[in-house]
Amino acid sequence: MEFSLKEGALTVQAGDQGGAMTPIKETTDRFETLDSAAKFTFFRNEEKKIIKVSVEYQGMVFEGKKE
Repeated sequence: MEFSLKEGALTVQAGDQGGAMTPIKETTDRFETLDSAAKFTFFRNEEKKIIKVSVEYQGMVFEGKKE
């Protein structure tokens, strides 16, 4: 999974699927796809750098470390 900024919007790309994400209101570091199919939570360390991400999709939760 790759995250990037394109034209000021946070985007995700996973294989042949991907697109822009929007922030989830009244939360910090939580985003969802435009169709609300997947929700992403970014976790930070003490220096406020992102160290991992959690993805909620189709009732399952996946976690991965930043590389």
